Amino acid sequence: MNALTSLPEAVRSILVDAVRWSREIPVPVSQSVAVALGMAVPIAVGVAIDQIGLGMLASLGGLAASGAAGTLREQGILLCSALVTGCAAVLVGSTIAGHGWMTGAAIVLITTIAALVGSLGRTFARSTTVFTIFMIIGTSLGISGALPPIDVTLVFAAGAAWTVIVSLLASSLFRALGREGLTAGTTVIDQQPAPITLRRRFRRWFRSLQHLAGWQYTLRISLCILVSEIIAVLWDQPWSYWIPLVVVIILQRNIETTLARASQRALGTCAGVIIGSVLLSKFTPIWFLILMVGILAAVRPILRVRNYTLYTVVMTPLIIILLEFGSTLSSGVLAYRLVDTAIGFIIVVVFGYLLWPVLLVRSPMPVTEPGS
Repeated sequence: MNALTSLPEAVRSILVDAVRWSREIPVPVSQSVAVALGMAVPIAVGVAIDQIGLGMLASLGGLAASGAAGTLREQGILLCSALVTGCAAVLVGSTIAGHGWMTGAAIVLITTIAALVGSLGRTFARSTTVFTIFMIIGTSLGISGALPPIDVTLVFAAGAAWTVIVSLLASSLFRALGREGLTAGTTVIDQQPAPITLRRRFRRWFRSLQHLAGWQYTLRISLCILVSEIIAVLWDQPWSYWIPLVVVIILQRNIETTLARASQRALGTCAGVIIGSVLLSKFTPIWFLILMVGILAAVRPILRVRNYTLYTVVMTPLIIILLEFGSTLSSGVLAYRLVDTAIGFIIVVVFGYLLWPVLLVRSPMPVTEPGS
């Protein structure tokens, strides 16, 4: 009876958290302007020169290299790091694409390594998650074989570089005009914990790996990706890459919040799939799609720090539009996307959450040094 009584309360908690609006972190206005131009312009150029595929690919590069805040120097470092990470991911993904179970095995192996490296800290975790997401997207880009992997990566890099340049120019302009939207001397970087030395970080990392809890995210995401790739290989359909992509988007490192956040992200992803599919209907003119890419891209950096569920709702159709731009999605494709999303969510809940609490309770995290 207690379990049944607590279930509605748990659902209510998930829904309340899903609509919570955070105002703790300021969002520079230039980010929205820059990412809108960075992603919409390449597609518009691609349409104008009758190269929609190249425009879409360049716009994906803009998706990877966007959303950095801080001083101009900090933005430059973060954006260039995102550019390199995204390009490396797409190169790897497009190279290993199209080889059936060998591709699946490579994705599992690379995801495992990336997750382990991500355990070094927040910055590493963010970069390796981006790498994994764009590697999986890269496998979908390399399946057709229309372009060799190096060409795919170069076009992607051109779009990313365009977005980096626009971001830095927009930030400089808005700062000069006093319209950046941040209080004097305030940056997102200022609100982060003080960085620790790399040596200390590695020492803490090695110490955590002596316990099962230190491996928990690596093992959880590896198992989830393994299951998703087995399903993707056995269920040979063109959009099966969506299953591991959903897994990476939904699964979180903190196992205590996985179920609630996974539910919110799954709801957001499903809503985004429906929105993206509707936008790609045969009745939608291309100019409207380009406009929607700009609008969705503009609100993305705001929602990322304000409400992650809504961020997922926006991010999902953005990815779908960029991957399917120029084609019309039928109700059958929409059904596949929703089923793939549901499968990814179930995999995360079962193999990324329910199997682990007992094991992790038996293997507590090591005690860290004061201040580490």
